Amino acid sequence: MAWLARGKMIASARLRMLARYVRPFSSLLSNKMRRPARRQGLVLPSVCVMLLATAGCGPGREIRELVQRGDQFRSEGRPRRSLAAYEAALALDPEHVPAHLGIGILHASQGQPEQAIARYRQILELDPSSATAHTEWARALLQQGRAPDAAREAAEASRIDPSSADALRVHGIAYARTDQLERAIEKFQQADALDPDPTADVLVAWGRALRDLGRTREARAKLEGALSSDLDDEEATYLLSSCLLEVDAERRRGIRLLERALRVDPSNPE
Repeated sequence: MAWLARGKMIASARLRMLARYVRPFSSLLSNKMRRPARRQGLVLPSVCVMLLATAGCGPGREIRELVQRGDQFRSEGRPRRSLAAYEAALALDPEHVPAHLGIGILHASQGQPEQAIARYRQILELDPSSATAHTEWARALLQQGRAPDAAREAAEASRIDPSSADALRVHGIAYARTDQLERAIEKFQQADALDPDPTADVLVAWGRALRDLGRTREARAKLEGALSSDLDDEEATYLLSSCLLEVDAERRRGIRLLERALRVDPSNPE
C-alpha cells in the first residue's frame, strides 16, 4: 500500500540521517570518556554542534534524496514507488515544490492531465515564478487537446524564463497544433539555439510543420532524427514515408516504411 511504502521511505531516510550524525561521534565519545568529566561537559557539546553544522545532514538533504528517488522510480516506470517517495518528501515539507512537480509530471505520464494540472496550480500558489510549472501545465493542456491554452501557459513560462528551451518547444508544438506553422518553426529554432537536443516528439511536430509547408527536404531531416531516437514512432514513420514517396529515388523506401507503419496501426488514416 502507498501509505506503508511512504512510511518506510521516511523511516529509512531518517535512519540514514541518524547514522550520519552518530558515526562521527562514536570515536569522539570513546576518546572523550578518557578525559576528566569536567572537560567532557564543556568540550563535547561544542564539538557536536560543530559537526552537526558541517555534516551537511538535516531535513533538507533528506527531502532532496526522497525527490531524487521519486524521479528515478518514475523514469524506471515504477509509478507507485515514485508517488510514495514524493509523498514522503511532502510529509517532511508540505511546500516542497520539486516534490509537487514530480507528482504532477507523474500524473501526466499516467494519462491523468486533470490531476497534473491541479498539482501545477498548487505549485504556482506556492511559487508564482515557477517557469517549469507553467511549461508542464502547457504539456498537460496539450494532452487534453487544448492547444490555444497550452500556448498561453508556454508563453508565460517563456516570459518568466526566456532561456527555457522546454517552454519554447512546448509553445512550438501548441502553435503547430493550431496550424500556425511558421510561428511553430520559429519557436523550435529558438529552442534549438538554446539547447540543440530536441526530443522525438518535438522533431515529429517540427517535421510535420515543415512537410505541410512543402519544405520536404528539411522535414525529412527532422523525421529521420525522430526515428533515430525512437524507431517505433508511428507518426514519424508515416510522415517520413509520405515525404519519401514524393521522391522517385526514395519511393521504394517510402513504401516499405508505409507497410511497416500499417502493420503496427492499420487504422491510421494517413
